[in-house]
Amino acid sequence: MPFYDSFPSCSKCCGFINLRSGCILLVIFSILFRILIYIFQKTALAQSAFDEKSTVFEIIIVIFDVAIIGIAGTAADVLLILGATRKHHKYVQIYLPIMFFIFMFEFFLFIVWFILGYHWMYIFDYLLFSVFHVYCWFTAHSLSQNWNHENEMPTNREKELNQANNESYTRRKSDGTEFCENFLPK
Repeated sequence: MPFYDSFPSCSKCCGFINLRSGCILLVIFSILFRILIYIFQKTALAQSAFDEKSTVFEIIIVIFDVAIIGIAGTAADVLLILGATRKHHKYVQIYLPIMFFIFMFEFFLFIVWFILGYHWMYIFDYLLFSVFHVYCWFTAHSLSQNWNHENEMPTNREKELNQANNESYTRRKSDGTEFCENFLPK
């Protein structure tokens, strides 16, 4: 059981949308934001990283961020869309640790870029995007927790069978005498 199963969960996304629809909507926004940020802002960040005065460390960080984290985040977003639309719990379970790792790495990159002295304009949108990822993650986590609770709850048929197994019913014969029998519905 992952350590984040003890995190709180909610029953609705944004207060008015059910969690499944909210996850789909948030992932679509996440993919659109990823395209906007990585195309427009990361281009300027990558150009400044490849200046003559840039270090090899800065170049590796930018390439790793744009290539690896961008691809992994997009793949995780696709997994969440598939999991939410098709109600596949395992896809959501795969999404949660991947995005948790990506968020932790994004936060680490934010700190590194802040220490390296990048302009706030370049990294502030990145921080907002990371906060948006956290919200997406909590929504997916809540969806997963709600699906877990639904799977633990017995269906009506299971409730009827359990009740029938645990109780004896008294019936009357045609001559007026009573007898007990275990009643099992078929």
